Amino acid sequence: MTKPHLTFLRQLMGDKWVDANVFGEKPTHLLGQHQQRGHIWVSYTDELLKTILTSAKIKLDSGVLAKKLAAEYVSTLAEMELAVFLEQQGFSVTFEPTAPAKGPDFRADWEEALYFLEVRALRDSEEDERFNSI
Repeated sequence: MTKPHLTFLRQLMGDKWVDANVFGEKPTHLLGQHQQRGHIWVSYTDELLKTILTSAKIKLDSGVLAKKLAAEYVSTLAEMELAVFLEQQGFSVTFEPTAPAKGPDFRADWEEALYFLEVRALRDSEEDERFNSI
């Protein structure tokens, strides 16, 4: 299996983080575990980041996004998917518009209207996780 370059993940997280957490021997980050299994989630994440980091319609503090992606991949992936979807629909999107204060995940602007959005990713309960691990 060839290693993808992950240009945009490297741009956001840095080479050292990607090499350790995605391509390391025993990665603890979910992206690294997906990479070891050959799942498409790694290249999919890089494609989402391509849009997020290059679109003039998306504003963000890349340090905040990097910190979230390192800590909570699944919920951050859901946020990234929504940001890209909204951008493709013509919205201007701002990640974490009230940062560093707590607030909504996004502000999405459409013409004269402003929308504030909070993303929630559904997960299995601890009991489901234990059952699935057997």
